[in-house]
Amino acid sequence: MHKQIISFGIFFCFLAGPLKAQKILELDITRFNHFKKIQIFSGDVIEYKLKGEHRFHLGKISNLVDSMIVLGNDSVIKLKEIKILCIRKSNYVLRKFTTGFMIAGVGFFMIDGINNLANNHFPIVDERTIIVSASLVAASLIVRQIGIRKHHIGKNKFLRIIDMSSQHIK
Repeated sequence: MHKQIISFGIFFCFLAGPLKAQKILELDITRFNHFKKIQIFSGDVIEYKLKGEHRFHLGKISNLVDSMIVLGNDSVIKLKEIKILCIRKSNYVLRKFTTGFMIAGVGFFMIDGINNLANNHFPIVDERTIIVSASLVAASLIVRQIGIRKHHIGKNKFLRIIDMSSQHIK
């Protein structure tokens, strides 16, 4: 029993050597008596809009520095420049409904077309088939949009970078 504990301790010491605390990009949301934190880590993909621009940018976070975000394409963004932050946090059910509706819409269109072609029914693509398939694909796109949250950075929502390492604490 003691040998197992000692071997586990030695294994943990070797394992803990290369571990390193990481920095976290945190979005703090305050409303009346409600406080919420959303944490974004290195390697996550973010969608953001900068102040003075009209389109969204997409990038993968490679590093977080004091008040800047370094993206995978070596571009640097200051936290003060971010106007809107889009976070795609869809759960399992939303992802399954999105793919299910998309597959059902395309599949219904194809199966009905192949069935009408095989049975020599004309027209091959019926108007009702197009309506049903288009509504299923539209439902898929609507369900996908439910999982996207746009956060306008301002007085009640602000970004900060938290360094979890203890090297800077003395």
